[in-house]
Amino acid sequence: MYRCCTIPVNTPLSQCLKQNKARRRFEHVPDQLIINMAKALVTPTKEEGFDDVLVVKPEGTTANLANTNSLSRG
Repeated sequence: MYRCCTIPVNTPLSQCLKQNKARRRFEHVPDQLIINMAKALVTPTKEEGFDDVLVVKPEGTTANLANTNSLSRG
């Protein structure tokens, strides 16, 4: 039987905006679009049918990986 896992990356809005500004002129998207998407973002849950939800946080934030106990299961 297969397991269904999701790995959302929890990047802070400020970092998303900073990375967007660093992109080449024609490759960036409007800041307001990123802000709107961040407001609408909902972290997936096991109740949605996932066996595991592993939330990855970038370096420099509180934790680099949450729910690491899920990684040890087969």
